[in-house]
Amino acid sequence: MGLCKGSHAAGTWCVPGGPLEFGERFETAPVRECFDETGININPSDVIVKGVTNDILVDENKHYVTIRPLVHVQNVQPKIMEPN
Repeated sequence: MGLCKGSHAAGTWCVPGGPLEFGERFETAPVRECFDETGININPSDVIVKGVTNDILVDENKHYVTIRPLVHVQNVQPKIMEPN
């Protein structure tokens, strides 16, 4: 988990994540985001979508659909790849 700084979740601890790129599949976005933020490589076939939440943040006038993946990772040392 990382401490968010410049997002709608600033000041909270979150797992790696971010918006889908145009045309990106639910199973490949966690692979890209995890590598971008931690340097950890995940095999897309190891990603299981476990849930989806409909997140309406009224105070921020934002509406997100959040995909909740499950990924099993062993024996890795994450790095902070996006310090800001």
